[in-house]
Amino acid sequence: MDKKFFIAILLSILIIIVYSSPQYQKHFGKSVPVELETSTQAQTSDEKAPAKRTLSKPAPAISTKSSILANTEQPEATVETQSTENYQINIPDSRDDVTIENDVVRIILSPEGGTIKHVFFNEYNGSEDNTPAQIVNDENVWYDGTVTDGDFELPLTALVFSVRKHSDSKAVLSAELNDGRTITREFALNESAGFLLNAKTDLDGPWDSPTLSFAWHGAINDTEIPYKALRIWPFSMMMRDDRMIYQKMVYLGEGVRSSVVNGKSKNGEKRVFLGDHAQKIDAKKEGSGEDMFSGDLQWYAVRNKYFISIVIPHETARWDAQSYYQYSAGEKNFEFAVSKKLTDGSTDMDIYVGPMSYGILKSYNRSLTESMELSFRFIRPLSIFFLKIIKILYRFVPNWGLVIILFALMIKMVLYPLTKNMHTSMKKMSSLQPQIAELKEKNKNNPQQVQKETMELYKREGVNPFGGCLPMLLQMPVFFALYPVVGRAFELRQAMFIPYWIEDLSRPDPYFILPVAFGISMFFQSKQTMKDPNQKAMLYIMPFMMVILFANFSAGLTLYWFLFNVMTSLQQKFQKTI
Repeated sequence: MDKKFFIAILLSILIIIVYSSPQYQKHFGKSVPVELETSTQAQTSDEKAPAKRTLSKPAPAISTKSSILANTEQPEATVETQSTENYQINIPDSRDDVTIENDVVRIILSPEGGTIKHVFFNEYNGSEDNTPAQIVNDENVWYDGTVTDGDFELPLTALVFSVRKHSDSKAVLSAELNDGRTITREFALNESAGFLLNAKTDLDGPWDSPTLSFAWHGAINDTEIPYKALRIWPFSMMMRDDRMIYQKMVYLGEGVRSSVVNGKSKNGEKRVFLGDHAQKIDAKKEGSGEDMFSGDLQWYAVRNKYFISIVIPHETARWDAQSYYQYSAGEKNFEFAVSKKLTDGSTDMDIYVGPMSYGILKSYNRSLTESMELSFRFIRPLSIFFLKIIKILYRFVPNWGLVIILFALMIKMVLYPLTKNMHTSMKKMSSLQPQIAELKEKNKNNPQQVQKETMELYKREGVNPFGGCLPMLLQMPVFFALYPVVGRAFELRQAMFIPYWIEDLSRPDPYFILPVAFGISMFFQSKQTMKDPNQKAMLYIMPFMMVILFANFSAGLTLYWFLFNVMTSLQQKFQKTI
């Protein structure tokens, strides 16, 4: 490889680093259009929380965002409101929360609307030591209901539900209306374990053709211990807030999808299919947007890096879904609602509230693993395979740092024959350099002849000039497959390796010790193999740039590559003695 080629590689890496840095994206990144609707521009921080709904007669559900997600968006002059007492009878005096739980999850239900108020996990710590993770924001609720029957709309948060039945893992709540109609909401957890909540809303009495809507307000609550890293330039050039990166909505279905960004239609309507895989919705730039779907819905979810809440309809046909997202002042906000006419089928559903764990999601057999980000589609099977291997290793070695060390050793053993051939090929090519120099001098005015005779020389001596590339090429899919496993797998969440240093292998090394050690190992490894004086500049520049890049990768991934480099250097020294 000539000097120009190395310069091209260097410039490419530099461009990628600069373009990917948060500083560049903040100042020069392409933002979504800023022509926000007046209501969005005027929205205050108080309006971001779901408001208590009042009985009203707006447009049918799913026709506008305000009808199912935020009644506060409706102009007050067009909304006819009446007191709850005019509709509900036998209003209970008690408004105490209702708790249902099993061995792994505890769910707090609010009688005001019969909604999900909090979800606690018994086995997973939250953002503070010895406190359980809780994934519903304090100002938000999930499974918020709305009944629309013709021009009559009844937000269920306007009602106070009474407790009809209650056991450790089940609850039945109901509200009576003064015209003989009753609304019942039932919740049931598996008594022993499991993260699946069965939820159903039944309407009894003289309803005409009602539509039921179920809304989720707010992103997943922050469950992680704040990341504290030394902000030292240039290590902090690409430092990101991983608390925000993975917050998004995602759904799987087959039907018609459309979207609006800051009040402007984007790409019109298009058909989506199950074979297209999951549809992801993210708020990456300042502004807001909406996403609409109509068709057969497999599931709809809101997630963060480690936890997810998924709506799983029992009957998938003829659902409407609408979501709203906003990015403002460095924070993301998500809301979504799914709705269906009762004449089109059952609205019963399962609600998964639990970890983003491949094994757990896979066990439900509803393609829930599509909600996970496991590298590129063609590398995804390799990521899953690696995840299974490290989970098996963990059964015998209950420390994820040691597991990664053993995994690096395993990969090195698998690639050893190839790397051995690579070093042998490089050694032979090095021994041929004097003959190649003679050919260049002999045919200095005829580069085509130099190329031809050089290839003949390689063939005659049994040297494959590309033999050293194969192990390097094989390492690339390993890197891309391992990146999401070590950096995002739930199993490595809050996985400590060395106290007071690497207390979470899924996050970057807070003191940059591993990235620097990785750069040093890369320097000495390259120095052992570099023979061309024209490549000397790369010997110093590449390790430095890789240190900056790996300073923001997970400590587990950096640990793997550091160990792999050390083992490769030891292999090179060993082969020189043979």
